[in-house]
Amino acid sequence: LFSKLKDPALIAKERNLTETTIWGHLAKGVELGQIKATELVDESALRSIQNVIKGKNLSSLKELKLMLPEEVSYDHLKIAIADMRG
Repeated sequence: LFSKLKDPALIAKERNLTETTIWGHLAKGVELGQIKATELVDESALRSIQNVIKGKNLSSLKELKLMLPEEVSYDHLKIAIADMRG
């Protein structure tokens, strides 16, 4: 469905699920190599997030979120982490 609609909000509405659930499914797809992270998050933002993550022992997404600009969403953090795991 992502390849057809390309918008997590539309997919959530179509499936009657929350956007958070859809972003979780998309992150899993990124981790498994089924979806490119750059289809979901701007490449420069993705690299910025990943550069902050590298070399740090972060215990929570909140801790990471506080290190980044306000416009970076938790969903984008999940995608960046999934990309690093993939």
